[in-house]
Amino acid sequence: MALTVRVIAALPPWRLAALGVALALAGCGDTINNSLFDKLATGPPVPMPARATEIVPKGSDMGGRWVLTVPGTGVCAMSFAAGAAEGAIAPEGGCPGRFIASRNWDIAPNGVVIRDQNGVGLAQLRLTEPGRLEGQTPDGEQVLLSR
Repeated sequence: MALTVRVIAALPPWRLAALGVALALAGCGDTINNSLFDKLATGPPVPMPARATEIVPKGSDMGGRWVLTVPGTGVCAMSFAAGAAEGAIAPEGGCPGRFIASRNWDIAPNGVVIRDQNGVGLAQLRLTEPGRLEGQTPDGEQVLLSR
């Protein structure tokens, strides 16, 4: 055991990173997974940090693949079709709660609204930094969209 620790400690940083990736890909990453994203995805809801500026995004900001996180509930990927002020959403499966029914988005005066197939709002989000939107559901659950 002591020899293993010395060998690992002697590795250059880039090899340690490669070792971590290899262990994670081999299924040994449970002890390495300590990122904030993982804690939000699997742990109980925690308060989102306050941001200094919150702005309403443009339609061109929304196009592409996003990761939806509902802390304590789950994570899923979604593809957003870009539009001037609205577009379609294609959930990639395994979305938490009612978000599996996400079908479109639109820009409202207070941010982006994710809607289901009947047009019911599932969440309202604000752009807090490029590639990150934060908000909540009508029930007050926290929601995070990130690239």
